[in-house]
Amino acid sequence: MKLKSLEVVSLYDWCRPTDVAGLLDGGSANVVWRAKRGGSVTLPPPDIIDDPAEVAGIGDDCHDVALNVVKNVLRYEDRSVARLSDVVVRGGCRTVMLDEHLAIGESYHDKRAFEFIKAGPASHYAMVAPINVNGEQMPLEVKFYAAFEPDQIIDEPAVLVDSRWSETYFHWILETLPRLWYRDALPELADVPVIVPGQPTRFQRETLDALGVTRTIPFTGQAIRAKRLYFPTFMAPTSFSTEMMDWIKESLCRVFGLDPDAKPSRLIYASRRKARARHILNEAEIAPMLAARGFEVMCLEDLSLRDQVALFSQAKVVVAPNGSGTANFVFAPRGAALIDLVTLPNPHPIFWMMAKLKSCRYGRLPCQTTQDGRADMVVDAKRLTAMLDQVM
Repeated sequence: MKLKSLEVVSLYDWCRPTDVAGLLDGGSANVVWRAKRGGSVTLPPPDIIDDPAEVAGIGDDCHDVALNVVKNVLRYEDRSVARLSDVVVRGGCRTVMLDEHLAIGESYHDKRAFEFIKAGPASHYAMVAPINVNGEQMPLEVKFYAAFEPDQIIDEPAVLVDSRWSETYFHWILETLPRLWYRDALPELADVPVIVPGQPTRFQRETLDALGVTRTIPFTGQAIRAKRLYFPTFMAPTSFSTEMMDWIKESLCRVFGLDPDAKPSRLIYASRRKARARHILNEAEIAPMLAARGFEVMCLEDLSLRDQVALFSQAKVVVAPNGSGTANFVFAPRGAALIDLVTLPNPHPIFWMMAKLKSCRYGRLPCQTTQDGRADMVVDAKRLTAMLDQVM
């Protein structure tokens, strides 16, 4: 391992624009085909409200790795496929290196999001070092990363679908899996092997098998050197889009034999009592209260992926602590309601975005939160009851 300096470039600045024919012609040039231009959408504020002050500034300015929200306007970037020659894909973060000092910003959504990641053993580091210029001390920001020699060589063409944090359900379902959009747009690439996690989880295996991704290359080493790599961007880089969420729901409902237009009828409380963090400390009070109103109290870890899709595709109201399991709300019918139990002091707006893009009702209930790294929560039962009364 060596430490090496790092800069970031957008693939749109690095690659020559081309059409589908140029992308698939088998050449060695670095090219990019733009399948769809980005756009923006204005998101309505939460509409299940216990305290207006709690949601007044929810979309004012979201400086987040994967979100681009300012004044309730959600922006997403272009969707594309690039063909890259002789590149290295780093383990852990799945950063694509054009050479030993230059990374593609779209490895994590786009250049803006990549620059946002300032530190982490699976990404890169940044530090400010003082240097002397003509007798004056001046700050110099230096980005660097831990470079490993590639220990996995791929000589045949391959497609990179795996991405940073894909081992978690949220990032797999809402970010990594939708990168398979290229198979619909470019059926010529359907048989090209796909780079996937080296030790796939149950939900990763279930989705790949269901979607017919049979030719795979497990990422088992520290770094891959790929002679020719097809690189589909995220379906809605830096954001979400209605099209992306429709693709996820329709694709999985189709392969699982489920009705994507099922009638909303089920009341669901998604418990995190089997999770590692963000437990509801007073769940012994909250769960019976919800059950008395007809809610099914579910630990989603106990369900297969198909059963989770089936459950949420019939959801009428969902109450859930903010976490990976709430990603299943992507399968909910339009018009369903989500009450998001969120941590303090910085409740995340991501499920507000999802609900409003799906034309669903949304409310968030900030909860008293432990500051011990686990972020366990205490739910105010009276406030939750008041919010339930608005949707039931």
